[in-house]
Amino acid sequence: MKRQEFDRRFYLVLGEATESSGRFASREFAVPQRAMLHGAGVPGRVLAIGEVLDHLYLGEDATYLIVDVGVIADGPEAGLSWVVVSGHQPQADNRIWDEEGVGPFKHIEWVLSSGSMLRPPVSGG
Repeated sequence: MKRQEFDRRFYLVLGEATESSGRFASREFAVPQRAMLHGAGVPGRVLAIGEVLDHLYLGEDATYLIVDVGVIADGPEAGLSWVVVSGHQPQADNRIWDEEGVGPFKHIEWVLSSGSMLRPPVSGG
């Protein structure tokens, strides 16, 4: 996958995660410009999104298998993106499961709140 398409897919999932956390927190968040990155050679540091993408992009022929993307919904870090790379070995781009057309990126349905993971309330009835 070319870098421009890789970045587009990441931002699509980041937008979904931002909206989800905003609904959970009953407030609106801007799309984060920074993320806490865990993996891809980074042991949990806050970086600019561009730097995060630099660490995640492995070239046109390989990608991490799963990259979880969420946005912290509460506490002092509310609005900060949270990106975690799976421990799997990188794979050829055509070997990843990509049912939703977003590459390795998976929107975290769980959100972080004050350092804990919480499941968003189920809507409907």
